[in-house]
Amino acid sequence: PPELLPLLLVELSRWGLDPEGWLRGVARLIPTVLLVPAFGLRALPFPAQLLFAFILAASTLPQAGIHQPLPGPWLLALLGDVARGLPVAVSAAATIWAATMAGNLLDELRGAQHPGEFPVVDSDSGPFGVLLSLAASICFLEFGGPARLAETLASGATVAPFNVWALVHGAITGIQLAVL
Repeated sequence: PPELLPLLLVELSRWGLDPEGWLRGVARLIPTVLLVPAFGLRALPFPAQLLFAFILAASTLPQAGIHQPLPGPWLLALLGDVARGLPVAVSAAATIWAATMAGNLLDELRGAQHPGEFPVVDSDSGPFGVLLSLAASICFLEFGGPARLAETLASGATVAPFNVWALVHGAITGIQLAVL
């Protein structure tokens, strides 16, 4: 109900969460939660993925501080934040996708039968494809990928969606996050 919104905002402020910064953090994290295979893909339903983005934003992004005022209307500002998160999400997911494709190539070379549909990968994959995807996801999670990802998304760096150099920078940053 709409009458609960002011109460929720007061409660969030009491616990030290800036509601505006939290929403902006969620908007930046939505592409990551939806695209990076390490965060579940089809294994989680869409509402659970959105809830995960809210929880991840509440736990990581307020410390980095997205406290700039919204530059314009809410909807356009949030869409801009989604666009800022998209290049980082695609580049972080690219290494896991590459591991999956390498495993699928190994399956093809060994003459594997029909690839199966697994909820932890985003396409039909054979056994090696799933294995390498899971291994790359574990490496991403264990070597601090989510923390670096949140740090990159929370930084004040602006990534304009149609700026080619900014997209290249986002891709390089995401690959660095996923590999190093």
